[in-house]
Amino acid sequence: MTMERIDCSQIMFGQALPWDLYGSTGELLLRKGHVLGARYQVQKLHTRDLYVMRPGAAGGGPSGGPSDGASDGAAAEPAAAYAMPPPSVVRMLDEATLRLHLVLRAMLKTGGNQRQPLLAIAHLLRAACDLQPEIALASILHGRTDNYPVRHSIHTAIVALQLAQALQLAADEQMAIVQAALAMNLGMLHYHAEFDASDAKLSPKMMEMVHEHPQQSALLLRRAGVHDEACLAAVLQHHENEDGSGYPCGLPGVQICQGAKIVALADRYCAAISERRYRKVLLPPEALRDIYLGKTIAPMLLALAVRQLGVYPIGTMVRLVNGEIGVVISRGAATAAETGAAPLVASLQGPRGVPLAAPIRRDTGTPLQAIREVLSIRGADVLVAPARIWGMLAAP
Repeated sequence: MTMERIDCSQIMFGQALPWDLYGSTGELLLRKGHVLGARYQVQKLHTRDLYVMRPGAAGGGPSGGPSDGASDGAAAEPAAAYAMPPPSVVRMLDEATLRLHLVLRAMLKTGGNQRQPLLAIAHLLRAACDLQPEIALASILHGRTDNYPVRHSIHTAIVALQLAQALQLAADEQMAIVQAALAMNLGMLHYHAEFDASDAKLSPKMMEMVHEHPQQSALLLRRAGVHDEACLAAVLQHHENEDGSGYPCGLPGVQICQGAKIVALADRYCAAISERRYRKVLLPPEALRDIYLGKTIAPMLLALAVRQLGVYPIGTMVRLVNGEIGVVISRGAATAAETGAAPLVASLQGPRGVPLAAPIRRDTGTPLQAIREVLSIRGADVLVAPARIWGMLAAP
């Protein structure tokens, strides 16, 4: 085994390292599988000479291989000197949101070639979800609320990705669906501020803009160099309905592509649980119920969503039979694995309204810890600090 120097461009933000990474004196810097969750981490590595171990590789580092001591008389630097902080799903999603904001603006202004930047954001989002999917789902309800149009696309992409993974779609199909979710509303991005400022139902003019935005989004994506037909079809059809009542083409379910159906379900769910001035916010179980009753989504896909998200989706605020208030943190044990009807909850407030010193895990499959009712985030009036519940992977 010898050391081979690598090009810094092979170190990708938001993606797991495919090998152990060494410095020039042979010190181990990062283990294989580590995800670089902050841009400054990548920048720091790019200032160094970086090496990987190869079987029988030619050349090598300055000393021809990993060194136990000094190189050219200098003491070897300890790996701790270059230790990276643990990645954070929250920071990765915030970074994805910032980058998506810039890419969508560039698509609107100049077009250019934004295919690779959009794909890079999709990969970053997938890395965040793979790192800890529960935190990614919780961020939809408990993350930052600024820049709603872009964050809504991020949230939709999180749910769409997890549905696509549950269907075991190929990696390229998953990425096409994620990109479609990220760019689905590009065609009406300019009008979101007007929508958000309104506290009444959308006017006929606004509704016309809404009905045109799938086609506008697809056209703008093509102009920006995105030619993945699966992605473009999902964008164009994500407001079509199973019963043919959707737009822009009124397609029946058999003519709607699978990617569009996945994005549509994720879009409607995330929109329903988000607070908007012109729309009543729904509790997560209510949102799933309303989508089911609307009969605009394929029943098999909706059943999959209930299995993946659970009857009480992660992040849902609940009151337990014992009077405690907490937040759903995972699907729970096998007692109700198919529906997520008995999830694990982190109790944050005691039965008398006093905040708990630390979150307490409760198995709601037991009678005294069962869920009594679902609460809105405002109604619960309990501070949910993700890092306090999930640790450093949820650090802001």
